[in-house]
Amino acid sequence: MSFKELRAKRKRKRQARAELWNGGTATPLDHLLELRSRLIKALVAICVAAVGGWLLSDRLFSLLMSPLEHTPGAVLNFATLGAGFDMRLRISFLFALVVSTPVWMWQLWAFIGPGLRGHERRFAVGFTLAGSVCFTLGIAFAWWLAPRIVQILTSLNPEGSASLLNAQNYLNFLLWLLLAFGLAACFPLCVLAANFLGLLSARGIFKGWRWAVVVCYAFGAIANPLPDAWSMLIIGTVLLLSYLLVGLIALLRERLRTKRRPS
Repeated sequence: MSFKELRAKRKRKRQARAELWNGGTATPLDHLLELRSRLIKALVAICVAAVGGWLLSDRLFSLLMSPLEHTPGAVLNFATLGAGFDMRLRISFLFALVVSTPVWMWQLWAFIGPGLRGHERRFAVGFTLAGSVCFTLGIAFAWWLAPRIVQILTSLNPEGSASLLNAQNYLNFLLWLLLAFGLAACFPLCVLAANFLGLLSARGIFKGWRWAVVVCYAFGAIANPLPDAWSMLIIGTVLLLSYLLVGLIALLRERLRTKRRPS
């Protein structure tokens, strides 16, 4: 089968699926089968990227050790025989999750896409790209923050003592920090996507500010890597301000759409 024939076949398949969805004839089983297909494709992409992460695990581990370079007396301890294997798996998973971000985000939007209109599908492509960028930027910010957090935490140790860190605990801490900030960076984008898809109005965004306060500060308390309340307040406030900024963007968008409508 040539490339043109394969492309035409895929196009016919997409059109048939869109007609099935938009015509309202799709059954719950059809949705479940489509969801299974998308999940399988996302998992395959993650597994393939994880193989690459496994091959690069030594270099990635050296990179993850860099936050300890400016911390004198800090040494990692592998307490069990399988700790090294577990460490490589976790590093490979994080690498795969970051590298395959465009793929699994696209699969998410592709599952929703057949039920969307033409302009909404264009939004889906834009939000897929923007989500990948936001997730990566959140991880990059957490990586920039990690050495400072490690230095602050280890500075609380008594003078003259050594930090014998459990390798698994250190890695769990670092991976949670990176994933938490990556997901937090996607939170405002998800709210904005719901507005663009017509699932949430600007009024609904502002009306739910109380729930937003609870969610933002609860997340700040969970994701806070430092033993103080100020860090939690900063994380929660940044998330809340981004939520309100999304509300303003949604409000401006709705007003512009109202003005453009013929009277």
